[in-house]
Amino acid sequence: MKNCAEWQKYLGKKIRTQDIITILESTEPDDFLQAYRTQNWGVFKNNSFIAALLNKTTALKYMVLAKKVELQTTK
Repeated sequence: MKNCAEWQKYLGKKIRTQDIITILESTEPDDFLQAYRTQNWGVFKNNSFIAALLNKTTALKYMVLAKKVELQTTK
């Protein structure tokens, strides 16, 4: 929950905690990275965390890096 609070502090309080958890804990790295590569975020269209990331390039790049690292550590 502390991580969610940090993201909300950085990106805005309107981001739903469950949306952050969905991306950080439930979204496979491949799925996130595929959406990033193709810029097809439709599967996440109602996710407030993704919407905020798309408006903050630095945060999006950080999440891409984190998902790449996650992908490498799960192989």
